[in-house]
Amino acid sequence: MIMRITWGKLRAGTWQEYEQAYHTTVAGKEVPGLRGRWLAQDVNDPDGGFAVSVWDTLDAMQAYEQSAVFKQEIDDRPLPQQRQVGYRLLQRHKCLSKPLPATLTAS
Repeated sequence: MIMRITWGKLRAGTWQEYEQAYHTTVAGKEVPGLRGRWLAQDVNDPDGGFAVSVWDTLDAMQAYEQSAVFKQEIDDRPLPQQRQVGYRLLQRHKCLSKPLPATLTAS
């Protein structure tokens, strides 16, 4: 399994709108090879956060990153350039532990 971690910084006071757009355009969509994804708000900086996703394989993650689905998700987020201050793909990691039980995962 592969974990993809991205970081983003939003303009002050826009987290709630961004989170709503994330849930509307990204969360819950079926993507081949995707095991789960989470949006996490930084507890020390309410305008910053991380998007974490877990994939079956590196190939599946890269196919998604290069897909029309990925581009559409980015394009469908309302006014991202007005809310977003910074965005960066931080890391891709090979997961060495077993997946968490379903009762411990967040929606």
